[in-house]
Amino acid sequence: MDLLTVFTIIVGAATVFIAWTQLNVMSIQRDIMDEQSDLMNRQLALMEKQDAIISAQLSRAVSLECMFTATTPTRPTINAAMIYTLVVRNNGTKTADGFYWHVAFDSKTQPELVPWLARPERGATIQAHAGTLFRGFSAARIYPHTPFELCSVRLTPTEDGTFVGGWRLSSEDFVSPEADDFNVLEFVITTAAPE
Repeated sequence: MDLLTVFTIIVGAATVFIAWTQLNVMSIQRDIMDEQSDLMNRQLALMEKQDAIISAQLSRAVSLECMFTATTPTRPTINAAMIYTLVVRNNGTKTADGFYWHVAFDSKTQPELVPWLARPERGATIQAHAGTLFRGFSAARIYPHTPFELCSVRLTPTEDGTFVGGWRLSSEDFVSPEADDFNVLEFVITTAAPE
């Protein structure tokens, strides 16, 4: 055997060895890529679960509303009070752990809260009417879609008519209305016809 033949055999063997090594490396790389694809699919599944959890958390919110309900449709005499029940309702999907409340009434109605929850403050304005403001904090937990009776309101105007009032509520992640204003209500107060 001459030197050229030996060299050719060595180069051929080296080429086969290199090709075999590359084939093994490619096989290992394919296995690694398959594992990476599997890992990426699991990460994607986790991200989708996290997205669902975050969406569920973000969809949970407090949404408080104040309602006034008259206990009778009219008052018996012009000097009698009209009594309304003040109810706070949570229309949201998250429990409100306490809330601040502000209610204001046209001063002509001579408002009183029963039971007495707050001292009346003069100087509030509701739609250009002089108003009386009551405000306070209730530590009550209000569960979703559950009403909570805060108090009764006695309105005793010296004449029948339509009077304005308003409310504002806030909790840890809820304020209504957004601005420093009131959600306005109208109270129609009439006296029963004498029999």
